[in-house]
Amino acid sequence: MEMQRSRLKIPTLFINSRAKQVLRNFVVNEQSNSHAALYFISLVMLFYSLVDTPEDVKLLQQKGIITGAARGGEEVVALFSSLSKETVLDPDHSLITKQVKRYQ
Repeated sequence: MEMQRSRLKIPTLFINSRAKQVLRNFVVNEQSNSHAALYFISLVMLFYSLVDTPEDVKLLQQKGIITGAARGGEEVVALFSSLSKETVLDPDHSLITKQVKRYQ
C-alpha cells in the first residue's frame, strides 16, 4: 500500500478457498514477531473497514482490487470479519497510517 498523488494505492487481493488460512498465517507471524512490519495486519484491517456488505465487495471487484472471489461477497465479508477478530492493531503502527502521514 502506498500513497500516489493523494490517493492510497491498494494492491490487488486474490481471494480463493485458501485465502483465510494463508492470511491468518501471515497475521499470526506478524503478531508473534516484534520486529516484523505489520503489512498483512494492516491489509486485513483495511479490508475489514472497506467491506461491510456484498455490494462493497462487488465495487472492489469492479475496480480490480479484489479478484477470484467466485463464491460472492458474503464470503469475503465473513473472511475479513473473522480475521479482524483475531487481530489487534494500534492505528499509529499501521502501514496505512504511516503512508498517509508521510504524504501530508
